[in-house]
Amino acid sequence: MSTNRLFLNGIDAETGAYDIPPLDLDALVARIRGQRPPEDLRELRYRAASRGLARVDPKRLDQSGWGIVFAQDSDPAIREALAPLLELRRSQAGERFRVSGLST
Repeated sequence: MSTNRLFLNGIDAETGAYDIPPLDLDALVARIRGQRPPEDLRELRYRAASRGLARVDPKRLDQSGWGIVFAQDSDPAIREALAPLLELRRSQAGERFRVSGLST
């Protein structure tokens, strides 16, 4: 059994947990081959937690939200270049708009 874990991209909007639970290499290989162990509790927990998302329309940012994360040492010119996009997303997402990293 592999001890290295793979953390795939994505966060569950409702729980804040990983969208896809971290997998070890053996579990990933098994999934690719179509082998899914019935005792995979992480998968069952993921499915149970994600049921509430059916009420959220991912195309409506006022429901699903929108955010961006800047590295602490990122060039302020990056944020300046993205300012028009950030303002658009702020108007679309309202209270569900978030910026993290640099001071907002």
